[in-house]
Amino acid sequence: MAQLTDDELGELLRETFADKEALADHVPEATKRRSPLPALVAAAAVLVVLAGVLYGVQRAGRPDPAPPVATSAASDAASDAATDNGDIWGAAIATATRRFQPDGASWQAVQVYGAFAVSTASDPPRLIKPGLTLTELDKQRIERAVNPVAPVRWSAPFPPSTCLPGRVPRVVVNPVVGKGDHREVRIMFTLGCSGSTHSGKYLVEKIDGAWKVTAGTGDLCGPLKSTSTTPRAPC
Repeated sequence: MAQLTDDELGELLRETFADKEALADHVPEATKRRSPLPALVAAAAVLVVLAGVLYGVQRAGRPDPAPPVATSAASDAASDAATDNGDIWGAAIATATRRFQPDGASWQAVQVYGAFAVSTASDPPRLIKPGLTLTELDKQRIERAVNPVAPVRWSAPFPPSTCLPGRVPRVVVNPVVGKGDHREVRIMFTLGCSGSTHSGKYLVEKIDGAWKVTAGTGDLCGPLKSTSTTPRAPC
C-alpha cells in the first residue's frame, strides 16, 4: 500500500467529517443545545483510529530491524582452544628440542609434522586414526616457541638433511587432549633417519598466562621415578 502524503491525509479527514457537518445543520433545536462534549469525544476517537491505520500503512513497506546477534560462549571457548593449541605444541616441541640437543652442538633446524593418518592394510583401506593438519596460526605459535632453540621447517616429505644425525631432528605432534586444569600432548622425537626415537606424553599447564611443560611420560623428561600406572617425570 502506498504511503499517504500530508495533502492526501487532509483530504481524507475532510471527507470523513463532511457528512457529519451536514447532519449538524438539520438536527432538532433541542439536540443542538446539548453539550458538544460527546461529539468531540467521538471525533477524537475517529482521529485515533485513523492515526493507527496510517501508522500501520507507513510501516508496511519498512523491513523489521534485524535482531541483535547473540554472542556464543561455545564459539568463544572453541576459538580460545584453537589459539592455545599452537602454544601447547610449541611448548612441547621446544622442551624436547632442548632436552635432546647434543652437548656443545646446536640443531641446524627442527622438522615438525602433524600426526599422520593411520589406515588398515585392507583393500580398500579403512581409516583408523585421522591425521593432524596444523593451521597457519598453529605454525606461527610453534615457531615463536621453538625458534629460540632452532629454526622450524615445515616441508614434507622428509628431506635428506634429516638423515644427518645430530643436525635436523624430526618431531611429530598429536592432537592436544584436555584434562581439566591441564593438557596432554603425545610427541615423537627422532634423530636422523635411523637414529634413536623418543616418544611419550607431555603434561602442559598454564602458569602465569603461559603454557609450560611440567611433566612427561616415557623417556621425554629423563629417568622415570614413579611406579604408578601413569608415571610422570619432572621436566
